[in-house]
Amino acid sequence: MIAPMTTTSAARPAVGRARVAAARALAVLGLLVWWIGLMGPIDLTVPIFQPPMFEDAYLVETGWGLLYTVLLGVPTIALAIRPRAAGPALQVLTCAGAIVLAALVSTDLGQLVPAGLAVALVAGVRALVRAAPGELRDAVGRPARGDRRTTALAALAVIAVVPTLVHLVDMAQAYREDRYPVDITQFLNHWPIQGAFAVAVVGLVALAAVTGRRTPAVTAGVSAAWFGVVSVLFADQAGGFGRVGGAVAVVWGVAVVAAAWATGRAR
Repeated sequence: MIAPMTTTSAARPAVGRARVAAARALAVLGLLVWWIGLMGPIDLTVPIFQPPMFEDAYLVETGWGLLYTVLLGVPTIALAIRPRAAGPALQVLTCAGAIVLAALVSTDLGQLVPAGLAVALVAGVRALVRAAPGELRDAVGRPARGDRRTTALAALAVIAVVPTLVHLVDMAQAYREDRYPVDITQFLNHWPIQGAFAVAVVGLVALAAVTGRRTPAVTAGVSAAWFGVVSVLFADQAGGFGRVGGAVAVVWGVAVVAAAWATGRAR
């Protein structure tokens, strides 16, 4: 019986320092797009500083800010440190997939631009370091079957699927109805991203379940918990989960982080 071939460091093609430096520079450029171009951290802090011009948009600002600051920003930083790492690349691609889904459901095809930038970022970084496409595939399915820690993450993802899809459809409808508040960043409407944020959170928990990696679940859990807090504090605003749903999101997010921490220790 012949054992399946796996990618080892010895089998990987040599990569010069210039290519690694270029890959890191590309990742930094991607981070600047999320944090400066699309104003992720600025939007994330709106509920904290509460500028008068956004007094009715704290929730739609928060969803946008969490997606671009945390869910996309953290793995992009990781790519700048370790350009060849499969985990951060998979997280960026998962977020891109969530944005694509939201763009199609809402029919706001302009959202495909940041999604395309995310895919191009991963493709460019991995091409520069000559990473084989199979490395991403091999990163999926590593945890042992029946592992209670990854099973917990999978269960948490499954129970959130229906509420997430309901939220996605509602946010898509809000875009089509031009529902108040109309919040625009770089010519992009916040409503579809509000739905994409929820999909990305659940998608990242599922990603953590099938890869055994901690970061996707931790970033998703922390983001869900913070969005839940903001939903409770500003329950009268559109785009959130309300007081009860916000409290549930906080509990769910904390449970995700706890399960991810246990999974991380095991690895």
